[in-house]
Amino acid sequence: MIAEANVEKNERSGVAGVRQGIRLLGRLDDTLARTSVILGIFEAAVPLVAVYMGKRVIETLSSGTGEVMRVVLWAIFLNLGLTLASKWLQVQFSYGQAEMWRKKDIAVNNKLMEVDYEAVEDPRIHEKLAWLQQTEKMLDRGVPAQADYLKNMARGTFTLVAGLVMSLGVFSVPLPGTDMPLFLQNTLFLALIIALQLYSLWAGARNARGINEISESVTLPMNMLFSAYWPHWQEYSYGKDTRLYTGKALNNALRQMPAVFDRIYDAFMGKYTSIGVRTVANDILTMGLVYGFVGVKAYYGLITPPDIVLYAGTVTLMMSGLTNLAQNYSKAVRNIPYLTVLGDFLDIESERYQGTLPVEKRDDNDYVFEVKNVSFKYPGSDKYALKDVNLKLSVGEKLAVVGMNGSGKTTLIKLLTRFYDPTEGEITLNGVDIRKFNYDEYLELFSVVFQDLKLFSFDIAQNVAAGISPDEERVTEALHMAGFDERLAEMPEGIHTYLYKNFAESGVEISGGEAQKIAMARALYKDAPFVILDEPTAALDPISEFEIYTNFDNMVRGRTAVYISHRLSSCRFCDDIAVFDEGRMVQRGSHDELLRDTGGKYYELWNAQAQYYKQEEIDALL
Repeated sequence: MIAEANVEKNERSGVAGVRQGIRLLGRLDDTLARTSVILGIFEAAVPLVAVYMGKRVIETLSSGTGEVMRVVLWAIFLNLGLTLASKWLQVQFSYGQAEMWRKKDIAVNNKLMEVDYEAVEDPRIHEKLAWLQQTEKMLDRGVPAQADYLKNMARGTFTLVAGLVMSLGVFSVPLPGTDMPLFLQNTLFLALIIALQLYSLWAGARNARGINEISESVTLPMNMLFSAYWPHWQEYSYGKDTRLYTGKALNNALRQMPAVFDRIYDAFMGKYTSIGVRTVANDILTMGLVYGFVGVKAYYGLITPPDIVLYAGTVTLMMSGLTNLAQNYSKAVRNIPYLTVLGDFLDIESERYQGTLPVEKRDDNDYVFEVKNVSFKYPGSDKYALKDVNLKLSVGEKLAVVGMNGSGKTTLIKLLTRFYDPTEGEITLNGVDIRKFNYDEYLELFSVVFQDLKLFSFDIAQNVAAGISPDEERVTEALHMAGFDERLAEMPEGIHTYLYKNFAESGVEISGGEAQKIAMARALYKDAPFVILDEPTAALDPISEFEIYTNFDNMVRGRTAVYISHRLSSCRFCDDIAVFDEGRMVQRGSHDELLRDTGGKYYELWNAQAQYYKQEEIDALL
């Protein structure tokens, strides 16, 4: 099954697993956990009180005391009060269940922000999260389902215990015409009842396993297929890719759906019909035994007519409570794999040393970074992504880091920003190991534009400020420095124009290059002392790229800047260039100095790339 084949999990079972699920429910929403238990008790109390008050009404009628109306009114008010309370609790419960999905998502997102970045990039974590998302689409899985199971188990437990207490009288009277001891009579009766319930549960569990296998072998793969393609099918910005690629796969899946649904329907109907027949037969036999046990004693006058109503009702409710408890316990057990994976994910602890030293706030931005003998391997890899790197970067310097794809350029940035810590060596800021600084304060030193940038469907100002209350003057200035003036002038609502059409019909579409300019403006708006640009002009045309480079000094305004690129023609504006190859820094110097080394990597790369440009284009860029 998918859960077993694709997801590593330390699965708990039985009572321990169910307890874990209840604890996880309380951890995410303790109010919903409490409401589940209280609602279960109230739902159990309604029929128990009705049975007891039925007995009291019959007793009052038999006694002729004339207090029938008072007892009837008490019965009505008690039933009404319990029913109204149950309905009110049910509303709270239903709302809590709906909110649980949001709270679960918030908990997962918060954990993704808290854990070490290597966990975010770990494919095993992504696989588990994807499995959770698909499993949630089954009706009997997820944390909200666990709340339902908790409610029903509380209902079953209360019904069982209260029913047993209320029916003790019928077990204190022996059956007439037999020498069998009373204890043995009661044991035999209860054993027969429990055997019927256990058989019904065993049969139901066997059918449930069959339903679960159908769900995981057929339904879950179809859910994964639709989850992979359907968002792109509906998302207008993926229109071209959908027509060329994903549309065919989704159409093929849609054509298969009628046959798949017929197969699922036939299989499910067979299972559910079998469950239904066994349930009805079990209920008839149980009722027959209960009424026979009580009826014989009533026939011989061993119990009174009012007691017949009480005992027949409470014993029946007691058995239904046992069934309800066992069935929902079984469902809760089937939910354990989901809860185990989710709980283990939420329990992941950050292994990164957080540091406690405050980062010195310097008005002169006089910071010096030094990379000392740094080597790094990605988790699970035996290959060094960086090896023996030594690098010093002082305030106001502009460093270009160049090299082929996979040479270690972006890895260096991940180490500088502490997304990862070095495997060997250290990185210092003003002579202090960066691992000793408070992590959140340390990150405030950096404005970064990554090549896989992300903008959101909010207005331009909110995207630039990365918040809902932007400083409009600073936003406009940052967009100007990033070269976005001309496009901004075309925006219908200026900096308050929404990007894309997800939230506003008036939203505008922007090109990849325009998105990169807004991302650069976002980095400038932050006004951090270190600016890192990771392939920032990859989607820009040559003219826009030239404008960015020409204005680069004004953009960084004396800040320390690191510029990463594999396009050497775009690095000339930096006086200092570091050349990386296979994880090592193999050269460092100015453009002219590096070109004079005809045996060096920079010379090799420059000549390999220069043949793709006309000479006049190269001269214009430089």
